[in-house]
Amino acid sequence: MNADRHPRDAKAASLGGERFESKFRVAEAKLIGLFLGGAEVTIADCVAMALVEFADQFYGVTLPADCPKLSQWYSQMSARASTQPPKYPSDMLALARGLPEQTQIFI
Repeated sequence: MNADRHPRDAKAASLGGERFESKFRVAEAKLIGLFLGGAEVTIADCVAMALVEFADQFYGVTLPADCPKLSQWYSQMSARASTQPPKYPSDMLALARGLPEQTQIFI
């Protein structure tokens, strides 16, 4: 979509991927209840769910393997009727799903 506007920079993309993963590890370390804010769903869960779901469903970027509590949280949130993923346009999804292969950066 914007490939012609911005040159590819593998180093910057790799650094961005590492920083993205590091944020998940911070959430993993701080997760002490069923939800991000404790025992009940809060706006933090909603915002985080939107981010994690978009990264997973649109780009195919899953949570790091060393974040089991966060993975459990994502499974619980995904099972809620209110958090079902949207249907992404197939042409956009085809481009997005190929991004790791295009950049050779795998998180």
